Amino acid sequence: MKLHILLATSFILTLLAMITFIPYEVTAQQSVNWNQEGVYGINGNYVNQNMLNSSSVPNLKLAWVYPVPAAPNPYVGHEGVCCTPIIEGGVVYVLTYYHEVIAIDASDGSTLWQTQLPVLNVSAPQFFHHIPPGHYHDQNFFYSDSPAALGRPLIWVISDNYTVFGLDANTGSIIVHFNAVLPRIGQYGNYGFYDTTTPTGFLDAQRGVLVVGLSVSEGTDAGRGFFEGFSLATNPPKLLWMTPTMPPQDGSDPNWDIQVVNNMTGAWIFNGTGAVNLKTLPSSVQHAVLYGDWGTMGFNGTEAFAGVGTGWGGPWEEDYHDGILYVSTSQDSPDDNATFRPGPDLWAASILAINVTTGQYIWGFQSTPHDFWDLDCSWAGALANVTINGQPQLEVVKGCKNGYLYGLNAFTGALNWYFLAPSEKHDNFQIYNPLNSTQMNLKWACYPKTSCVELPNDRFGSLESDIAYNPQTGLAYEGTYNYPFNVTITPVAPTPGVAVGGSGGLVTPIRADQNATLWAVNVATGKPAWSQFLGDIPYRGGLTTTGGLVVAPEVNGTIMFFNAQTGSVVYRQLIGAPMIEQPAVGTDLQGNMLLVQPISVDTAFVVGSPTPGDVLAFSVSPAITTSTVSSAPTGISPYAFYGLAVVAIILAITTITFAIRSGRKPKPS
Repeated sequence: MKLHILLATSFILTLLAMITFIPYEVTAQQSVNWNQEGVYGINGNYVNQNMLNSSSVPNLKLAWVYPVPAAPNPYVGHEGVCCTPIIEGGVVYVLTYYHEVIAIDASDGSTLWQTQLPVLNVSAPQFFHHIPPGHYHDQNFFYSDSPAALGRPLIWVISDNYTVFGLDANTGSIIVHFNAVLPRIGQYGNYGFYDTTTPTGFLDAQRGVLVVGLSVSEGTDAGRGFFEGFSLATNPPKLLWMTPTMPPQDGSDPNWDIQVVNNMTGAWIFNGTGAVNLKTLPSSVQHAVLYGDWGTMGFNGTEAFAGVGTGWGGPWEEDYHDGILYVSTSQDSPDDNATFRPGPDLWAASILAINVTTGQYIWGFQSTPHDFWDLDCSWAGALANVTINGQPQLEVVKGCKNGYLYGLNAFTGALNWYFLAPSEKHDNFQIYNPLNSTQMNLKWACYPKTSCVELPNDRFGSLESDIAYNPQTGLAYEGTYNYPFNVTITPVAPTPGVAVGGSGGLVTPIRADQNATLWAVNVATGKPAWSQFLGDIPYRGGLTTTGGLVVAPEVNGTIMFFNAQTGSVVYRQLIGAPMIEQPAVGTDLQGNMLLVQPISVDTAFVVGSPTPGDVLAFSVSPAITTSTVSSAPTGISPYAFYGLAVVAIILAITTITFAIRSGRKPKPS
């Protein structure tokens, strides 16, 4: 073993010595963290720092590699790191698809602690998945350090069965452990099931309120979604409020929409060209649009067959000053076939403002009324200070899977602007008019045909990732794409002889026609500033913006760095493995700026066998001047050479580190 390590280490040192860096200058600065308590949860995957910038990024050094262990039973197959890492106080925290939390020293990649959460029980009757789950996103993993949130540094995980864990950030010991799923079948107007693959939440550490969102299935077994608020004044936390996303599923309250809308400051439905103001409609028109929305959902006395849950993907945003949390909802279920859910289906596929301490809705904006295409409003948005018609205001910038990017007044929900990328293509798709009763009663997208090509596709839409917003440029960035599917409509329950649970369509992706484009949009006007074609690939995960850069990891194994103001390509970093999570940016205890990138793909996003992958940390030293570095060599592109060197280093370090940490010898060559 020692001989293998000695040879491999010598190889790595030789490669590092061969890499000659381009001259650049950076400025040392204070520590930078990447967590929901910092600015990124408010300002859209952005952190204010200047060490990682257009001049320094071509000189990123591989600081360390953390090989992610393979998933144990019963989670085999749910491999790798699920989410963008948290960086806090010189520690990198990661969460795996198999429910392990790992704390890594940001200085050298060594393990500080690791905690495997208890095997989750998902056999309870409120869940439709009865297998060990293993699927997370960035909206269930966060950090707090506040007197109002139990008064200690904690890492929070909302697990797949909605068991909430709070782990001591210094030791990994479990401090908080409670289950947040309250509705059961037949209670709280719920007559369906909850999803075990998309837990959601948000922590207002200042007020000590944890918000948990209940996700539902995409089929006819979907439950009634809820936002729940818990007080962190006690351990375990106490329920403060529950706010539903839709009417009771037994059809017992046909006035639900009207009552909720009348209690809101603003209530809007997008119709493709503008927003219909539900509050200013004549009472007769409002009644015609909203009364009996969702119909009876096929309720048969014990089960309902349509529902909507809360949004997922990236973190929600909060106006901490006023305690207004901007949340989102999933699509209306079942997908594809809306035979038993007529109407706009409020508040599916929506952006909502909610009072974080009371759960009261403040305003709502539905992006896709009577959705057939699984076009929820998940993933992260941003808050931006803008000037509209000469007046300053706070704006919510949010993209939905229908491919539209919206600028909304943060206090009323009124539409300031919308942007639909010219690169997006549409086929058998339109935003319906909620005032058109014929459209609100359509059964499926290409009715009466039962098979057609759909774009945006039925499952992934046109925007399936976090946007980023940079307040220094005043631009929001989105990774849009085209990915057509062929959809064949199938009957749904409660049609006699049809099993419960189907989504109403069989889908086949048309992989040959996929492509992605990165767009930058002015958040004050909604006008595009620039675009860059990303290639014939889909785009998933999200973007990071910092230091005048936009960072875009791609599924083809390359991290792209763009100038945030102009869109020009600054640098390409070859990784050689797929990425579906955006990187985190923060400092270690020595002040070195790190870009930390997970490189793994779960079974949900890869054909064949998934791999555990790694967590890579690239660094920029805190103070390097032009007098201490040499000129770039001639005869070979430093970009190409560095990319090849990094791949070799990754392979070598991974072999060494895994051998040391596992206590096993490398296989003989």
